[in-house]
Amino acid sequence: MYSALIGVSIGTITYLYNRRNGHKALSQWYLSVMAFFALAFLILKYLV
Repeated sequence: MYSALIGVSIGTITYLYNRRNGHKALSQWYLSVMAFFALAFLILKYLV
C-alpha cells in the first residue's frame, strides 16, 4: 500500500516537472508511476 502511494506521488511530481520541459504525453505519467512504484516496492520489501 505504501509503495503505491509513493509511486503515485513521486511519479506525479516527476510528470509535472517533465511537462514543464515539453513532455506532455500521458503515458509519461503512467511510466513514472510504475517505475517509482517498483522502486519503492523493492526498497520497502527489504526494509520491512
